[in-house]
Amino acid sequence: MSFYTNQSCPLRTDEEVRKAMDAYKKASSKASAQTISQKQGVKYSELSRLPYFDMVQNFLIDPMHNLLMGLVSDIGDVLISNNNNLMTDKERETLARRLSVLRVPYDLGRLPKTMLEKMSARGLKAQQWKNFIVTYARVCLWNIVPYQLYDIVKCLAEVIEIMLKDPITKQEVDEISTLLHKHHALYAKYFGKFEVSVNYHMALHIPEVIRNWGHPTSWWCFPYERHIGLLGEVNTSGKTVEEIFRNFVKHHFIGTARLPSLSTISENDIPQPLQPFINPYHNDCKEDHNEEWAVFQRIQAERFFKGKDSFHKEKPPTDTMSEDRSLVLQMKVEREDLEGLEYWPIAMLPPRRLKQRPKIQFHGDLKSYLEDIHEESLVFVEPRIDIFARCLVNGSTFSSAYNRTDRGQTALVYCVDKLNQRDAEGEVSPYFVRIHFFFTARVHLKASNGVNEMRIHHLANVDWFHFANKDHAIDKLSGLPALKNTAYRREHIVNVRRLIRRVALLEVKKNYQLVSTFSR
Repeated sequence: MSFYTNQSCPLRTDEEVRKAMDAYKKASSKASAQTISQKQGVKYSELSRLPYFDMVQNFLIDPMHNLLMGLVSDIGDVLISNNNNLMTDKERETLARRLSVLRVPYDLGRLPKTMLEKMSARGLKAQQWKNFIVTYARVCLWNIVPYQLYDIVKCLAEVIEIMLKDPITKQEVDEISTLLHKHHALYAKYFGKFEVSVNYHMALHIPEVIRNWGHPTSWWCFPYERHIGLLGEVNTSGKTVEEIFRNFVKHHFIGTARLPSLSTISENDIPQPLQPFINPYHNDCKEDHNEEWAVFQRIQAERFFKGKDSFHKEKPPTDTMSEDRSLVLQMKVEREDLEGLEYWPIAMLPPRRLKQRPKIQFHGDLKSYLEDIHEESLVFVEPRIDIFARCLVNGSTFSSAYNRTDRGQTALVYCVDKLNQRDAEGEVSPYFVRIHFFFTARVHLKASNGVNEMRIHHLANVDWFHFANKDHAIDKLSGLPALKNTAYRREHIVNVRRLIRRVALLEVKKNYQLVSTFSR
């Protein structure tokens, strides 16, 4: 049976589903009940006794199971296992080599060894499928599989990428719907319409679920799946059901309730049995909260450099702010003079080397960079700098070549293009850099009251990649930026606040690298 259709089907209503459930409950025999369920597609649920519960809108399609463990798993198993002989032995060897060569930061998690060594997709978890489709698939399958099959993978990757954004706009939700319909049409054309199961039809309802219930990360099943592991660790020997339940609620529900830390309220206001659980939970939740906040801040920083509205103070409104005015505000970022910098947190992280004297040429480049920023207000630049291997920008940790045990040394940066040598400003464009090290430089400036002030600049020493295509055009097949192996001969210093996100590079042909983004 095929569930593929290019026409919009009428949506079921709460009243219609309740009538079908009632008919199933009142069936005179098991055979007649089975006939009703096969015809109507529903059985009876005790939830129908709740008058306020919508039997259609209150049941959500989980993207983790439907998309990652469903659609992505289907196409991934076909590609990795090569059961349909879509690739030759040489192409499979190329795919295996690319999967193992692509270097991603350790904190993102890697694909399992069975997938890399034996080219088997068995036992992959939802998080691994998410990493595969977003980070690996488009760059590793480039120019290996047929174009029609590559477009199927590309549609799924773009759908997951949009879902990982925070926030999601209405236009992006509409784009998810368009991409899913395109994916289904391509899938039915390539594999046959009878391969389109009911799971594919259910995926078409996800955009409407997002419109009704908000961002997918707030209701998908990833947190619930993590708690299954907690249930498996519960010690049940010699205990009654009541004791097991009491201990589980005590340690996992009360201990993980969203309660404030003791530093924000008085200890006298909290019952004594609850106090030991509050602060530990506050620390445990910090990691998840920081990840969500980092995604939000990264998007806001990107909007700021593009000249769009953002949460930062002195933000450039889209309707009234000219492009020149937007660039003036961005120069305040370079001068470390932007108001509300607490919304744009930066932390230099070890390993580190303090009070280092740089080479004469590097110090000259640094002085020239700071003179362009501060102009006549610059008094002098201190001759020593502090070098760091890692840097935390907007909740995202960037690494450098100075940190040999880590990855994530390649990043997306937004910088100002000079239109010609006489222009001090130009338009802001995305570039890609390899970071050598982070450092802080101390400069002394003339203040308005005549007294010199000292200001610390947070900077990075980088190489800027050449774009492989003319006018910085993206690769036509993958839709991803394409870079050369060579670097521009230009300034090698950039403010760390211009670092937006980490990326990975994979050379798919000689002197032609594709940029791979990371899943959240």
